[in-house]
Amino acid sequence: MENLPIEILAYIFEFLVLDKTTVETLVQICKDWTEALGIVQKNDHKSFIIGFYCLCKLGKHKELKYLQKVFNFTAEDARSCCNEAMRSSCGNGHLLVAQWLTSTFNLTAEDAR
Repeated sequence: MENLPIEILAYIFEFLVLDKTTVETLVQICKDWTEALGIVQKNDHKSFIIGFYCLCKLGKHKELKYLQKVFNFTAEDARSCCNEAMRSSCGNGHLLVAQWLTSTFNLTAEDAR
């Protein structure tokens, strides 16, 4: 049950094409959702991290690069939640995303475990 928000967003992201309007909507959904679940405080930039995890899980490389430019995620963000970004990309066979995470955030094989 704890992964339910990520699973729902992952399903939604399978059908999204990320443009400026979609990203703005995504930002609002993630903020509302994480605040409602008590994951973060209001206006915390980490409100957007669930979307980041979902895109990693789905192997959405182009969209991840775009969100990285918009939100400027850090290595700490990429490693948060027990390295969810790397584990979900590797666990779902998304080599390109795993390589991008490795090069962008200096993640290691240990981060995938």
